[in-house]
Amino acid sequence: MFSIGSSASKNYREFFEPSASSVESRFTTMKRLSEAGIRTGTALMPILPFITDSNENLRTIVKKTKESYGQFVLAGGLVLADKQAEAFYNSLEKYDRNLIKKYKDLYEGNFSPQDNSWAIVGRKVKSLCSEYGLKYRIKRYIPETPLAINKRVAEQLFLKVYEMELNEHNEEEINKWRRLAFLIDEYPKPIINILSRQYLNALLNINEEPNLERNFIPETREMLLKNS
Repeated sequence: MFSIGSSASKNYREFFEPSASSVESRFTTMKRLSEAGIRTGTALMPILPFITDSNENLRTIVKKTKESYGQFVLAGGLVLADKQAEAFYNSLEKYDRNLIKKYKDLYEGNFSPQDNSWAIVGRKVKSLCSEYGLKYRIKRYIPETPLAINKRVAEQLFLKVYEMELNEHNEEEINKWRRLAFLIDEYPKPIINILSRQYLNALLNINEEPNLERNFIPETREMLLKNS
């Protein structure tokens, strides 16, 4: 993956990525790797509110990824915490100090924006990827081991969590699914020996079954924890 947050280096790189290679060289290298048969694409992150979240910038990055034979664009928002926040605000001061108050109001001292701006941007990138024939997530590499089924199920659950975030579901509900995803992903035994075929099929096709009964998550967790 190539980390690309702006479609061009000018007026961006010198403030936010002064030690990085140019955006243009990253796309050139992406194309060379793709032509050599290596799967590659863009990590569109961090997307900076008020700076790189414009429709024009998002579209151009997705378009250039397609032109560079990339296969996916993974979007990610800006998170601010501790030294990372301090470094970013130092850069923002040089870029446009008038944006500092906007960021303070948007983040309210938290790790991520306190409104739905990320979900809106995430949906835009997903739509653009569909328009240009790219993936908006990248398929997980899963080696064929006895725990492969756990990883495949967890992959589907994490994808469901991401979709729920984009569609602005209730945070408590999202966290329930996220905890189940991590439980299965880190489970030390093959869950195929613990869960019934009905539960396994439901988990593997979780994104096609949006109306699962409310007790599905606690029942699944209970079965796994009982057999830990």
